[in-house]
Order: sequence, then structure tokens, then C-alpha cells
Amino acid sequence: MTPAVKPKAYSVEGIRQTFTKAYAQWTEEEDNLLKSAHEEFVKLNKPEESFILEYAEKFGRKPGGIRSRIAKLLNGEITYKNSRHPADKVGRIPLVSVSSTKITLPDHLSSDQKFVLESLLSWIKNPKNGFITVGGYAGTGKTTITAILRTLLKKQSPNLSVSFACFTGKASQVLKSKLLEQKAMFKGDSIGTLHSLMYKPKVDKNGQIIGWGKVSDIDRDLIVIDEASMITQDMWRDICSYGVPIIAIGDHGQLPPVGDSYSLMNNPQLRLETIHRHAQDNPILQVATLARTTGKIPFQDFSSTVRKVARGTQEAQEIIDKIFNSFDDNTLILCGRNATRVRLNQQIRSRLDFLSDEPVIGEQVICLKNNYKNLTRPIYNGMIGKLIKLALSDKHWYEAEILFHGEEVPYQGRISRYQFHKEKYLAEVKGIHYKEIGDRFDFGYALTVHKSQGSQADRVLLFEEPSTYWEDELWSRWLYTAVTRAVKELYIIG
Repeated sequence: MTPAVKPKAYSVEGIRQTFTKAYAQWTEEEDNLLKSAHEEFVKLNKPEESFILEYAEKFGRKPGGIRSRIAKLLNGEITYKNSRHPADKVGRIPLVSVSSTKITLPDHLSSDQKFVLESLLSWIKNPKNGFITVGGYAGTGKTTITAILRTLLKKQSPNLSVSFACFTGKASQVLKSKLLEQKAMFKGDSIGTLHSLMYKPKVDKNGQIIGWGKVSDIDRDLIVIDEASMITQDMWRDICSYGVPIIAIGDHGQLPPVGDSYSLMNNPQLRLETIHRHAQDNPILQVATLARTTGKIPFQDFSSTVRKVARGTQEAQEIIDKIFNSFDDNTLILCGRNATRVRLNQQIRSRLDFLSDEPVIGEQVICLKNNYKNLTRPIYNGMIGKLIKLALSDKHWYEAEILFHGEEVPYQGRISRYQFHKEKYLAEVKGIHYKEIGDRFDFGYALTVHKSQGSQADRVLLFEEPSTYWEDELWSRWLYTAVTRAVKELYIIG
């Protein structure tokens, strides 16, 4: 007889095994008992955390669920079915009463947008598996759907709290501005990086950050992850461990996460694939669709700022000179090979008057390896930032501070002196194992397309570099990922 397989602790099944009522509806009887017991604890001046742990065990619920329920009881946020309004919350799962709230979807939505919205609203009533994935190509309205969904949930469940999370700080800023523009963020909602959602800083008596600790609970009813195609398997496992329902939204046309064979968007449960009419008029999205569907982009001017020109021509050189000489934070230069990346970085540094072979303060750098244990903040492969402090620690290492784009807390740590200008990642040098000592960064002016995932810029210069080892689908994904990094201007050297 085959022994029963124990469910993973971070799965919904694992959580239910530990907390038998983690996803069950709260009753009025339970609420009254919890409130009166809490009042007695307060009178006896007992620690709040001991109460939470004791009653989590008694009620068969997560500690975070107990903590959240107490707060809502004290704030008078809980109502019941025989009250004027239906109950808005069921433990950690929102109770959306479709029968009592008529859903009216906007007329302008495409059929697949309506289907995705209706499916999400139905899923939220009973979040099977604890998560659902939504894939959408560029121009299909993923952000629009996110905003409409949040607005509908506000109407159906006014006290519902949502945490929006992105891979990078810059991406979270962009999403926040779009949601605010569509009036789709409400009191109790939050938005930030996945890192800031799962980790909180540890500070010393002087207020200085000395490390990061993983939070024990995420006090939200729903998590919506944007750009979920960037999420690695380890990150996904961590965020699922909290037992909060998750909607993961990403682009299933892109490459898988850098350095990870796992892809959350490999086979999304729901899909958006109809390109909006207004998006069809966007030349960047026209090129993106060509890249995705054919793997080929013709030499032509799609607009005055979206062009593909032949390598080695005067026209191509004029474009390269203009972009190299005016490089800024809103520029991405992309290629396919590491040898090309190193050569381009050297050329751009020369144009920007960085004449030393060594990096200097003010330069743009990119992280080449995840490090979840850095004291100031975990760092991830592909993160781009500026050197704000740099000093030699010894002949092998720099002590550095790097402020990543869209972030407020800088990275502080030791970075390899030898990794700069290298085509390959250095696992060790002269017998020194890097993972035991410090981190690896390189110049970040030119990037391979694989490393650029999660980044976007107003202006993109792409050097097409097909590989004979790639199958057609991988090349199409590479080209599509590259093109969709551009927001306003795109120049392709073919």
C-alpha cells in the first residue's frame, strides 16, 4: 500500500491540515467568544501574541486570521446576514454575494476580458488551490482588468483589503499610477514589491537597518501579483506559504524568469489574447504582435520613433550614436550575447566619460545573482541600480551601496571587483568562493534580453542577435520580450 503523501506546508492542503478552519466562514458565536476572551486578556494585562497563538489553536485558524478578526471586531467592521448588509469577510477569504449584488461589466470589454472577470469573481467566492493565474499578451488590457476587478470587489465587499505586488519597485510605481488614474485603489489597499510584502526591516537603537525579517502573516484578504512571469519558483513558494488567496497576472508570451526553468505563466488558467483596438494602433504593440506570431520584424519605419534598420548602415550608426550619447535612466540597450553586452557597455561608458576600467560612483550596474540573505535587503538577478557609494575593501572586493530603480532602501554589501567586464558569471576566482563572501554585479548600460525581464524604459535600442541553437518558439519569445520592454520609442538594429 502506497503511503499517503504529506501535503507541502505552504499549500492550501497543508495549511488546512494545520489550521482546520483556516478558510471557513466565521460565525457570530465565534466572534462573541473571541471578543469576550480578548477583553479578559486585556484586563489581565497579558501579552497580545500569547492570546493570538492560544486562540489560533482553539479555533483551528491561522494566527494572522485571529489577529485580523480581532481588529475588525474592535473597529466594528463585522456584520451578519440578518444585519442591514451581508458579511463582507469570511476569515481570510472574501465572501462575495453575487446573488445580492448585480454585476454589470462595462460594454467596451472584449469577450475574453468579460470571461476572465466573471471567472475571477466566481473564483474569489471559493478560491480553489489558493491561487489563480491570468496570462495576457501586451495590449490585451491586463491593467484595465485589474482595475475593474478591484472596483467591482469594492462594491461587493466594501471592507475587502487587497495588496498589489510587483517584482521591482519601478514596476510597482507604474502600476500604482495606473490604478490611481482609474480610481481603483481604496482604503486598506497597499502596493509595493513582493520583497516589501514578505519582509520587514530590523533596525537598531539608532534607527539604522541591520537586516530583514520575514513577516509571520500578511494581513490582507487578497494578493494581486503583477508581472508574474518574473516570479521564480522560490519566490512563488514563499508567497503561497501565507495562505492568502493570490491572483497572479503576467504575460505568457515572454521568456521564463531569468535563471529559472520554472515559469508561472507557462500555462495560465485564464488568458487574455484579444488585442484592443486602441492598442492595434500603437506601433510598438504592432511590432510586438509580429514578433510573437511570426518571429520576424521587417525593415521599415512603423513610426518616426519605432523603426528597424539594417546593421552597418549610416542610418543605423546615427541611431546608435544618438542613443549612446544621450543615455539616461529611461533608456534600455538590449542584445542577445554576453560578448556583445560587454563590448556595448565599454562603448557606452566611453561616451559617458567613464574612462576608468574600474566602476565609479554614479554608474549604472546590474545584479547577476539572487541573494536572499543580504542584511540590508534581498537582491534578485536582473535588478538595475546606481552606485551611490564605492570603496575598495581589499584587492578582491568593493564595499558598495547601490540604489535600485524605484526603491528607497539602498543595497549595502561587498561586491566582486573581478566580475566587471566579464562575459561569464564568476563562481570563484583564485580559490575564493564568491557565494561565501559577496555579491556579483556588472555594468548595466547594455543588457541581454534575458536579464532585461521586469524592466521597461521609454526608449529601447535592440540589437537583434538570433542563436542557431534556439527553436523558433524560443526566438519568438526572445524577440517579443525585447520589444515589449519599450514604452515610447523602439529602434531595432537587424
